[in-house]
Amino acid sequence: MHHDRVWALLLASSIIACGDAEKGAEGGGDEAAYETAAEVLKASVATISAYQPHLDLPELEGPYTPKDNRNDLATASYFAANAIRHAANDGRQKAKRSDSAAAKSLVDPMTAIAVACATPEDRESVEKCKAAVAAFDEQLATTAEKAKAAGSAATIPRVSEAAVDDAAREEVALFVAAKGPNPAETALLTAMKDEKVTPKQLLDGCQKTMTELDGVLGKLASKPEDLKKVAIVHKEKVKAWCVRMGDMAAILQALEGPCADNASTDDCKEMCAKGRRRLSQGTVAAAFERLKEVRAEVCEDEEAK
Repeated sequence: MHHDRVWALLLASSIIACGDAEKGAEGGGDEAAYETAAEVLKASVATISAYQPHLDLPELEGPYTPKDNRNDLATASYFAANAIRHAANDGRQKAKRSDSAAAKSLVDPMTAIAVACATPEDRESVEKCKAAVAAFDEQLATTAEKAKAAGSAATIPRVSEAAVDDAAREEVALFVAAKGPNPAETALLTAMKDEKVTPKQLLDGCQKTMTELDGVLGKLASKPEDLKKVAIVHKEKVKAWCVRMGDMAAILQALEGPCADNASTDDCKEMCAKGRRRLSQGTVAAAFERLKEVRAEVCEDEEAK
């Protein structure tokens, strides 16, 4: 509760502080103050802009898009929020040290981001981070308007894709790789939706994806632990999909093979039971839709415990 009150007070006070501080710059007609503010804010706004889209969870649509317990996506959004917090802190410190009243007017909005985006642990925390970023962007818009009114040619950056520079793009690139999907995983996700793809092709795609994710982790060996965690949690999630597909492939092979003529053996009864359990969790991929029909034809439900 204390954390929430601090965040709310900082966010509310940023508007007042922004107006008071900018009066100095606007009243004095100091065009240089806005030019300094634009330079001071540039790197931080670029980084915030690069991470801001990753605060939102992607929409997971379609019957064969893995949706269950996507803690990997949540972990990635928490990392993005914390990265935004670091960028806001950096901008806040630069603004405080500058001699620009326009830059100083944005100290409180960046402080609000630093509080709201610090180590989030749930979606509510991420939403507060998003709100703080939106409030900061509104103050940037106000500052840009005042710069124009003062006759300054300075371009005050806004939180947007246009603000992302090469340095910010390079910084976020490893995070995007850790979060995924990368090329092999993208191909696997597409194959999971295609009923013409065979179980073997899916498992080959899983192997390529796991190799790809190992390569990402290799690149992150010397990087911060929280970034490595994004990749590790995502890899474990993909591994879980692939384990399920491996099990379903083995069940399908057994039921279409030796169990097709004799489902009364202990091994076949076990495969029938496994098939029931796996199907209750979903078919995972279009290639396994036929498992429902095969199991219904081969297995005797009263024996498939």
